[in-house]
Amino acid sequence: MDFSAINNLKLKAAFNDVLAFSKVQNNEDFLEELFENDNRGIIYVCDCEDLGHSKFIKNTKGIGNNKIFTITNLPHQDVFLWHIDGVVFAKNEKCDCAVLTNKELVFIEFKTNAVLKSDESREENHRKACNQLLNTISEVQIRCQNVGVDLLKKVTVEAYAVFNNTIPRCSATQKRYSADFLSKSGGIKLKFDNSKKLK
Repeated sequence: MDFSAINNLKLKAAFNDVLAFSKVQNNEDFLEELFENDNRGIIYVCDCEDLGHSKFIKNTKGIGNNKIFTITNLPHQDVFLWHIDGVVFAKNEKCDCAVLTNKELVFIEFKTNAVLKSDESREENHRKACNQLLNTISEVQIRCQNVGVDLLKKVTVEAYAVFNNTIPRCSATQKRYSADFLSKSGGIKLKFDNSKKLK
């Protein structure tokens, strides 16, 4: 297994004040609490309420595709799922997770359980998802910069907000939030989608 995706960003040094990172002595220790690894051609991620964080799953039976983030990994490269919300940071402060390879860092916030019956609740959930993603990316950028890593020069960074099928895609609301996110993040794209094809 190739841990260079994690080590190239110096994440252990950047987050050494976080208990789960401070416990890491060997590369394999990253897989204790912080990360999962997979190299299949199709990989599924769901936000697991029982665990309190996101996880890789083998299939979508009983869950439904609209609550899953699907990763197409045709090169069968090592893909790491970084448990962020509820592991690195207190619950509901930051985005749920990130997917990391040697080339890409994809931050993901799941809003698939949100019941959005009104325009106000729809707006609030979009706003919250964007803020959680922005806050996480900013924190990771600053921590990496503090250990000499320019995140945006090392990997392509993207953000995904995953909503269930009750929310129409490509709505005016989502286009507005995507444009605002691009400006506030310094050029990082926000997508409202539940799938990603890795490079």
